[in-house]
Formats: sequence, structure tokens, C-alpha cells
Amino acid sequence: MPVTVNGVTGRFIVDTGASRTVLTRAFAAKAKVEATEDEGATVTTANGEVWQMGGRAGHMALGGAEARDVQIFVQQENQTGFGEGIDGLLGLSFLGNFKVTIGEGSLSLTPSQ
Repeated sequence: MPVTVNGVTGRFIVDTGASRTVLTRAFAAKAKVEATEDEGATVTTANGEVWQMGGRAGHMALGGAEARDVQIFVQQENQTGFGEGIDGLLGLSFLGNFKVTIGEGSLSLTPSQ
């Protein structure tokens, strides 16, 4: 899915099982998202437990769905990414602001407020 972070658009995988949105290091640098130890955490992934630096995206959007001050993780240097041409995983730190409906090739986000 095309997701915009701080005005920079990238390709993201929608991951309703991820607690936070995760950016590759390269995309985080383009979008000017800084990660720190203070906002990081040890997370459990398909490859086991890993430390992820954390931060916040000032603005994120998918289509007309927008959120501000979104918690994110940034992959570390030794992590390989999500596949060619994929800039991140869109997790619940963004999706949790919406009612998410997925069906037959479509994704609908409705504000949950």
C-alpha cells in the first residue's frame, strides 16, 4: 500500500499483527524520522526477539486516512528489510486509529472516534 510519512511516500505491507509501524532505516532517513533508544523496545518477530529503536512520525497517511505523532520502530543495520521495494510494515500504531475493513482486494479505514 502507498503510505506517506512526513510527506515521503513509500510502499508498505499492512500488518494487523504488528503493534507498531516499522520503517526500514533507508526510508526512515528519507522521511526524517529519528529513532532513539528511549522509545525503543525488545520485540518478538518471526525471527525471534530483537531490539528495535523507536521514534515518532509527525504525520502519516494512507489515502484519506491520516494520523499524527505515530509511534514507529526503525529497523537496525543488521536487519534485512521486508523485501525488495518495501519500505515498511503498517502496524497498529497507525491502524489502531481506525476501524479497518479488509475484503476481496480492498482495504477501508474509517476513523474510530
